[in-house]
Amino acid sequence: MSDCWKSYDCLKDESYTHLTVNHSIEFKNPDTGAHTNNVEWMWRLAKASMSQYCRKKRFYAGYLAKYIFLKSCRLQNIDTLTEFFQLCSIAYDPVDGVRADNVVESAESESGTGSEIESEDES
Repeated sequence: MSDCWKSYDCLKDESYTHLTVNHSIEFKNPDTGAHTNNVEWMWRLAKASMSQYCRKKRFYAGYLAKYIFLKSCRLQNIDTLTEFFQLCSIAYDPVDGVRADNVVESAESESGTGSEIESEDES
């Protein structure tokens, strides 16, 4: 869901369903009912959760991951510290070190959605 910014045109090529709203004409697409209010509100909340001081663009993925983790725990009424250590125990094997494949497999099995968690390459 986005406005009609040209950079988003490639999303359809990546197999995403992409609904758009032309804000110069309307704020809600009358044909699809698409609007960006929810996306803009969630992004506002995510940015508000980030520190205003020493905010670094290179850490945005981590800031967003923290926001998603805390929001998920809050929605599921789970203690964040307990959940954090439980996930760490799945992701880290003291003998072999960090095992990212455990994190992905665990997240997929616990979510029940079958969605994939992908990491970005740092190029």
